[in-house]
Amino acid sequence: MITDKQAAILDATLELVSERGFHGTPTSAIAQEAGVGVGTIYRYFENKEDLIDELYKRLKLQLAEAMLVDYSAELPLRERFRRLWINTARYYVDHPLETAFMEQYANSPFFKPETNNIHANYFQPVVEFIESGLYEGVLKDLPLEFFASLTLEVAISLAKKQREGVVVLDESALEQAVDACWDAIKR
Repeated sequence: MITDKQAAILDATLELVSERGFHGTPTSAIAQEAGVGVGTIYRYFENKEDLIDELYKRLKLQLAEAMLVDYSAELPLRERFRRLWINTARYYVDHPLETAFMEQYANSPFFKPETNNIHANYFQPVVEFIESGLYEGVLKDLPLEFFASLTLEVAISLAKKQREGVVVLDESALEQAVDACWDAIKR
């Protein structure tokens, strides 16, 4: 169970790293932002790397939970896809700090491929969606990694463009993008 101090440390880390980057965020700044002593950080986390890894794990879980809002394996395949895609786009639009942190982490020396493997179970419903679509003959026979690139990564890219003011992802635009991504993967 997470304590209030631990939550404050994680929140401060998210805010500071998203703004300043990993190397521009010493533990002293995290402690000050969280309103705790530096020693308190080390009561909850082995070191800065452990703190950053723990925050990344929590954010990945938060993303997975957001993707699965109103999602059910009982829904028709096309509707499952729609919900996954729109939920992903909305998460990335509504969570700019989390997005910035996860992107920095994925492109940093802190990133370890085995960390992503730990989180694979969070996204198991997405894998099961793809496997169902392949089994039913509805989806193109593509490598698993292609599906993310042709669909969810498009949602993430469009969410970034909205935050930058390049596009407006209103309901109509979201549905158009979902349709285009669906067309990219369906037979």
